[in-house]
Amino acid sequence: MRELKSRTEVALGCVLLFAAYFVTALLGLRLDAVAGFATLVWPPTGIALAILWLFGFRLWPGVFAGALCVNLVAGAPLPAALGIALGNTLEAIAGVWLLGLVRFQTQLDRVDDVVALIVGPAICSTALSASIGVTSLRLAGTVSSSATVPALRAWWIGDMVGDLVVAPLLFVFLGRQPLRWRRWMRAEVLLLACALAALGLLVFGKVFGGSISLSRHPYMLFPLLAWAALRFGHYGAVTSVFLVCGIAVTGTAMGYGPFARPVLADSLLDLQAFMGVAAGTALVLGAARAAHAFHRPFASSPGLDPAAAAVRSDPEPRGDVGGSRVGESAARARGEDDRRAPGDLARCGGPVRAAA
Repeated sequence: MRELKSRTEVALGCVLLFAAYFVTALLGLRLDAVAGFATLVWPPTGIALAILWLFGFRLWPGVFAGALCVNLVAGAPLPAALGIALGNTLEAIAGVWLLGLVRFQTQLDRVDDVVALIVGPAICSTALSASIGVTSLRLAGTVSSSATVPALRAWWIGDMVGDLVVAPLLFVFLGRQPLRWRRWMRAEVLLLACALAALGLLVFGKVFGGSISLSRHPYMLFPLLAWAALRFGHYGAVTSVFLVCGIAVTGTAMGYGPFARPVLADSLLDLQAFMGVAAGTALVLGAARAAHAFHRPFASSPGLDPAAAAVRSDPEPRGDVGGSRVGESAARARGEDDRRAPGDLARCGGPVRAAA
């Protein structure tokens, strides 16, 4: 986490966060929101979580102002808009607090971090926002009693998928070191991107005027998502999930794909359940790949300390190979070497003098 210190940085950060929150929220509300406000596509939740975690709690006014303004524009009464803005702000703050309890790492190299993201912000803190928001609309008379449960469900699932699709994308690209490109990697990335786009359009689109008949099973995309996660780690996992989600939401909103229903809200409900499963699976595979890469350097040397082996295999230790634990273990290993150095020199002194 990089805390913003100066007032200028905080003010600029709040303005940028407000703009990103407001624009993406308007786009989400256009997709047949239940009761006019509970939408199943809500990227601002992931944006708020990632930005507050990466740059500090002091940017919360950007979340509050963005949520307040977008709900006023959507036609919510002022008291209800204030309640919704309060719930959305508490959702982001609670999500960051829950991640802090488990010492979450944005590299997402541990399965524990992925589970913490799913259970903490994606499930628990989003329930807080959905409860406060729907209650505010119910008290204002905007949501009827019969629409309370559908609105609560849509609100919760939309925020949950935002935390699973958008937040990891920002965590990885803003919180990790740049990807080290290897030979032929760019060609493989291009091939994978083309395959994902082509199969995504075949499943969720209407290419070639519908002349290609295809059994539209969305789980046909899982092998490509696994390829992306296992070959390129979390860079591949979060990017491929975001690409598939964009294609799937667009196609479903246009009435194409296996989740298309007469009512768009019903279509998006099934789609977002699928995207939640796909995102969680890709993130876990990316974490498993990172754990395998961490243990591989010392797999053939059982007597070698894992942290020291990781440091020896990479002269510039990065946060994605163990973070501070690697540094501490390496420091202890160097300390032990220093303590053994005088004895080693004493034992070598005789032969050296004899040779001289």
